[in-house]
Amino acid sequence: MGFWQVFFSKPYFPALVFLALLQPAILFASNLLEEKLADVPPTQRLFLRLGKPLLFSLSVVVFIYLTYPAGFGLTQATTFREVLDANHKNASSLINLVFILGFLLPIIPVIGKFPGTVVALQANMGNAFVFKWMTAQSNLQSVSLLPNPAPILLLLASFWLLHILATRISLVIGDFLDRSYHYSGFSQLLSPFISILLHGPFILTYTLSLGNQLPR
Repeated sequence: MGFWQVFFSKPYFPALVFLALLQPAILFASNLLEEKLADVPPTQRLFLRLGKPLLFSLSVVVFIYLTYPAGFGLTQATTFREVLDANHKNASSLINLVFILGFLLPIIPVIGKFPGTVVALQANMGNAFVFKWMTAQSNLQSVSLLPNPAPILLLLASFWLLHILATRISLVIGDFLDRSYHYSGFSQLLSPFISILLHGPFILTYTLSLGNQLPR
């Protein structure tokens, strides 16, 4: 299938929308919990440093699971569970890897200020691990986790533009919704949602470059 056929396919696009919806939901729930923990500073700090990144990491793992194997351009493949079992892994192994990435990536200067880019990189790297496990199970030794560096480089080069686009679009739509429903704050909820949708093509470009190495 072509790029846009995969992108708008039933497994992929609904999963991307679901991932995008989870971002503002997690932010909203995290802010509420942060306020409730204000009287318990140690617990609040623990949640901000570990709990919040874990929630975002879980959303990425769910996305990886829902888009497998469509994200690699495949219609049929070994089941997700079989891939993990064959490599002596389980769901917690992938969660731990994605969580570590979610903990380390925000530390990187500049990139850490753009949550959408962090989530996209988590998704790409998480998919890379799954692809490695999948090909190891099939004894495919000639595959690379970076067959084409262009998708990652393009993502890193354009994250500022994607952030500006997401901000502008969310402001326009958010202002309209604020006036329509006499409520303020729609733009803040829309921004992470739109940001993930804009990052979606970059995520898929990378995962398809992985899948294109496989024999058809």
